[in-house]
Amino acid sequence: MSSEFFTEDVLILTKTYPTPSKQYRETTCVAGVTREGMMRRLFPIPFRLLQGEDQFKRWEWVRVKLSTKTSDRRPESRKIETDSIIRLREEVDTSDGWVKRLAVIRPHVVSDPDALEERRKTSKETLGLVEPSRCIALEITSAESADWTEDELAKLSADGLFDSADVRNRTELRKVPYDFRYRYECITADGSKEFRHKVTDWEFGALYWNCMRRHGPSGWESAFRDKVERDFFTKRRLAFLLGTMLAHPHRWLIVGVIYPPTPPPVPREQQLDLL
Repeated sequence: MSSEFFTEDVLILTKTYPTPSKQYRETTCVAGVTREGMMRRLFPIPFRLLQGEDQFKRWEWVRVKLSTKTSDRRPESRKIETDSIIRLREEVDTSDGWVKRLAVIRPHVVSDPDALEERRKTSKETLGLVEPSRCIALEITSAESADWTEDELAKLSADGLFDSADVRNRTELRKVPYDFRYRYECITADGSKEFRHKVTDWEFGALYWNCMRRHGPSGWESAFRDKVERDFFTKRRLAFLLGTMLAHPHRWLIVGVIYPPTPPPVPREQQLDLL
C-alpha cells in the first residue's frame, strides 16, 4: 500500500446512482462524515461490483484507506483504495426519534442553498445540508436520453481481467430514464425563498425500478410519489444533503435525502431542531 494512503473511519450518509466509468466500468459517489465530524466525498467506488460482504449500508461505519492525492480539488474529496473497505458492524440507529443521527448531521446544516454557495466561495466546502421549511412538489421529467450512449455502453460492458464469477454475472447497470427534482422553500435572511434541485440519491433510482417492476409503466409514478412526495411531505421532516458537480462548482445537486420522522407535538423549548 502506498504511503500516500491513510486510514479513516467514515459514517456513510448516502451514495449516488451509479454512472458509467472508463476506468472502473461504473462508479458511484459516496458521502459521509468522519468520527471527528468532517465531511467526506469518497470515490471511485464501483459499488455494485464490490463483493457482497463489502457492500456497506447508509448510517454504517466503515474503515477505509484514503488519499488526498487526487485531481478533484474539492476539500472533502478523498480517493479510496477500494479493496481496503472494512465494515465495522457499527451503525447509528433510529432510536429516540433519530436523536443519534440528527446529532451527526446537525453541525453541517445551514439555512439554505444560497448560504451553502456563499460558504463555498470562501471556504471551498462543497457538501452541506439544508432543512426545507416547506416542500412544494416533486418534479418528474424525462431524462435527456432514455438510455446510455454507445460510449457509455462500451464502458459498462468492458471485462475486468480479475473479475469474480459474481461480478461477471451481475446485471448490467440500467439508466433511469427520468430526472427527479424537489421544489422547496427555505427561510433565508431575506425571507422565504424557493429552490429547485435535482436528486441523484441512489435510493430514488432503486425505488423507480422497484415501482416499475411492481406496477408497470402506467402505475409506477403514483407508487413512486406515494413514497417520496406524499409520504415524505406529510410524515417526514426532510433534510437534503447537497453537493456540487466537479465540472460545475457552482451547481448543486441533492446527493442524499435524509428523512427522520416528523416529531410529535412538544413545547418549542423541547424540540430537537436540526439548525
